[in-house]
Amino acid sequence: MRPISEMNDQKPEMIEKPEELLRAEQLIDDAKVNEARELLNNFERNEGLTLRDEVASHILRADLLFQQGRYEESFTLAEQAYDMSLELEKNILSVDCLILMADALFFLGKPDKLNDIIKQGEELLKNLTQVSSLEYMKREASLAFNKGTFYITSTEINLYLNSFKQGLELVEKTDFKRLHARLLGMLAYLATIRGDLDLAFEYGKKALAIAKVSKKKYTIANCLWILGETYRLTGDWERAIKINKESLSFFEELDNRKQMSTILNNIAKIYRAFTDDYDRASEYVEASLAISNEDVNYHWAGEAFYTAITFALKKGDYEGAKKYLQNLKQMKSQIKDEGIDLQYRISKALVLKSSPRFHDKTKAEKILRYITSNPEKVFFIDILTVALINLCDILLAEFRLTNNLEILNELDPLITQLLTIGEKTQSYSIQAETYLFQAKLALLSFDVKKSRRFLTQAQQIAERYNLNKLAKKISREHKNLIDSLELWEQLKVSEAPLTERFELAQISKQMKRMHRNLLVATKIIEEKVTISKEKKICLVCRGEVFGFSFNCKCGANYCENCARALSNLENVCWACEAPIDYSKPVKPFKEEERVKIEVKPKKK
Repeated sequence: MRPISEMNDQKPEMIEKPEELLRAEQLIDDAKVNEARELLNNFERNEGLTLRDEVASHILRADLLFQQGRYEESFTLAEQAYDMSLELEKNILSVDCLILMADALFFLGKPDKLNDIIKQGEELLKNLTQVSSLEYMKREASLAFNKGTFYITSTEINLYLNSFKQGLELVEKTDFKRLHARLLGMLAYLATIRGDLDLAFEYGKKALAIAKVSKKKYTIANCLWILGETYRLTGDWERAIKINKESLSFFEELDNRKQMSTILNNIAKIYRAFTDDYDRASEYVEASLAISNEDVNYHWAGEAFYTAITFALKKGDYEGAKKYLQNLKQMKSQIKDEGIDLQYRISKALVLKSSPRFHDKTKAEKILRYITSNPEKVFFIDILTVALINLCDILLAEFRLTNNLEILNELDPLITQLLTIGEKTQSYSIQAETYLFQAKLALLSFDVKKSRRFLTQAQQIAERYNLNKLAKKISREHKNLIDSLELWEQLKVSEAPLTERFELAQISKQMKRMHRNLLVATKIIEEKVTISKEKKICLVCRGEVFGFSFNCKCGANYCENCARALSNLENVCWACEAPIDYSKPVKPFKEEERVKIEVKPKKK
């Protein structure tokens, strides 16, 4: 781009709009769609209308169509306006047309054409000489936003982040609040799907505040639904529903049926994940599908079909799920988009996994292994999590049939992936559930010490983040294990079959809970010491250590609550087995808790 300093000596182009266009712009901001359209119709009927005013009017029309989610029409009209603007020679309105075309192409899922339009816009802007620095920066920031959306389609993380941040630096020097909020909102959305929820809230709340100052309903609606998604992923489902419904009301005013479909689908997912009100959830997903089916050439509609498939499978409607899958397959063939391809893959895997045929389950396993083995190709963390947990489920089913302990080893890398995702997404309830799952798996090899440590981690997480109901459940599980130590010792001595251990550990029940609590991500990171100069992380609950803490010589850190819990439990560091409190005796589980029993030799 041309440096701003090179424009200082140029006479800036004055950008003035007729009063009618200013009023139309205000009506669009207020979501008064019909009034805005009527005003533009009347304006364009005026005799003696200049070409510049006609182009400006077309740009407003194209923008209104974009805000209504009518992306094909918006692109077509912006393209017409661009062709007309060429008669004005080098003109900033031509850049505005290209920016609108790029906006529409992103939602239409046409990355190659999008990239060409962006380059065209950059080249044209660079050659404009009579443009004020303020107007120049607005367009430069807009094109940086467009470039960021292009890099999203290619999943180039560093490139799209750099583009959005470049746009943010530019727009902060202007009064372009709509774009300012859009850039922050996009950064919030990307932080959400990448699992950095703290950053997502920081960007999202700032974006909404700026959007409200702008008083542009489309921008406010977008910022609301992004913030609603962030609350959904943290488990604050009631607030998530409230915010989504608020966003929905704005999009209804605009008659933006694409976004209405998306938000109805989001609300359905919230009811499915956090309540037992499946009827309400089904109503929302059917409403979402009814809208998205009106225009199958919409690459974001794949999410609605994916949700519908999971709902159908949950209700045992296998044929219904296959029907939705066929619809998604048809959409995939029409729209070349990585997101839809991924949604089709995971949906197909779930449908095949639900089939009673062993051959289909094998196909499902193959698809799930592909997804989990290529995490860099999986842009949406929630889909990766679904794939990991369902692959764990398939492996456990295979283990129950074969009693082959090697299968359990295959679970380890999958659990490690889940734990890593969980730490990034701060999904505390699922983190605790996963440690509970690992505690039960440890019992299959009679490793009571390891099982109790996993239970301790699960309970410390639940208590630290006020998950009281879950904390009580884990406490009961821990008590049940202590009460059944004698039984587990008997099973070990008698070499009880794996099927009996599997049933007693209630592993299947725990897997059902994990499926139920599938939100986005899962779990916490693996059982290794993480030493960071910037941040101290507790080895037990994986939370950040503040204030009083215990720092072992080996480098392991413990928060106050976990250090106290361990000193009362076994009083050793989990990393090096050194005492935590030297004033107390070390109490290994083996010596302290195991009940000594006599087992009579089996009769021959």
